Amino acid sequence: MSIELMKTFIIDGKYLEMKTIEKELTLVKDFIKKSLDDKELEFSRYEWKSLGIVAKYTRVYKYEWNKEELQELLYDLGILPHVSKIDEKLLTPDQKILLTPFVLNDRKTIRYFPNNQSKSVDVVLTTVVQDSKDCSLEFFLLWWKKLNGKYHILLAEWKKLKSIAAISQSFSVETKIHWELGVFCLQSKLEYDTLRIFKSDLHDLLIKCCKVEISELDRFLAKGLINKREIDNFRKIQDIFVRFTLIEKSRENKIFEYLSKRRSKILNFNL
Repeated sequence: MSIELMKTFIIDGKYLEMKTIEKELTLVKDFIKKSLDDKELEFSRYEWKSLGIVAKYTRVYKYEWNKEELQELLYDLGILPHVSKIDEKLLTPDQKILLTPFVLNDRKTIRYFPNNQSKSVDVVLTTVVQDSKDCSLEFFLLWWKKLNGKYHILLAEWKKLKSIAAISQSFSVETKIHWELGVFCLQSKLEYDTLRIFKSDLHDLLIKCCKVEISELDRFLAKGLINKREIDNFRKIQDIFVRFTLIEKSRENKIFEYLSKRRSKILNFNL
């Protein structure tokens, strides 16, 4: 019955509403960004305290990595299993069989592909925003906040229904379920015990078939177990761009709290 709950969500119009709001949020956000860009302000962060909204400009670096040499260095230091995951796309069928005893978890998720009848209409959204182009910045901020709140409620419900359906009997026979409004696809992603692989006779596979999680290197950099200059030797800047983010102040506070706890764990981490 779990897949039926997802169908009900779609039939009731919630899925279409969620995807429509998602696109509308992008358009409203673009208007807010353009308004701030036009003011040529010098700050990278703006806060409207009365509205509980924050806008941020963040510089993002895109790197080209020498992955093979980086992975070899991390392997030699004994750090690779702590900062990497096996990339299933790099495994051959025989290698997948060899690594079966090292599977930790089989994460299942559902992707929904709507047909043309159940897709949202961009033209209507563009018209709505265009009709409001002469409104104040505060109008757009309040509009964004209202849409954002509604979107996250719908998204949370959708994700919950997907999680329930993924472990139900709905996909016990087939990995695809077709119906009149689209297709449900069950996708599986295996997680492997990289530390056990590292200590086994299959350790060479870790170098050949892993993907380094760059963010996980933070804990080693923070504790001085790896020198940042060593990491920089394996990457060069390919591009730099500025990312514009809109976020509610309450959510930003939760992110800061999470990052603070994460930093504490990083500093207390031991191999």
